Amino acid sequence: MKPLWEFWAVRTVRRNAIVDWLSGNRPLQAKLDVTLRRLQFIGPKWPMPYYRPLGSGIGEIRLDDRNVEHRIYGYFSGRCFVVMFGRSSKKDQQQAIRNAKNLKKQFDKTPPPTERYDV
Repeated sequence: MKPLWEFWAVRTVRRNAIVDWLSGNRPLQAKLDVTLRRLQFIGPKWPMPYYRPLGSGIGEIRLDDRNVEHRIYGYFSGRCFVVMFGRSSKKDQQQAIRNAKNLKKQFDKTPPPTERYDV
């Protein structure tokens, strides 16, 4: 069965937004990959608790790991979900949402360089 969705990440100086956020945390990367593999085959709307739309064209993919809810902020572009950045703290959640909305406005004017994230 062919996946319905692809995942892309904004390129960074080191590599991309997903790899930078994970910082070598292999157990968290494995959990993220499982979540993304599941979402690849769900369409057209992803359900809670995996995804939550946040308005202004952005949303968050959510995953729990050891009582921490991790969030990956991004937007849809065709059949791709483009990851802008990830966060593991709820303390700065509202600021992260504002940052994601501001980035999306910038990216609407000038799309960022991205690379495919193979799950």
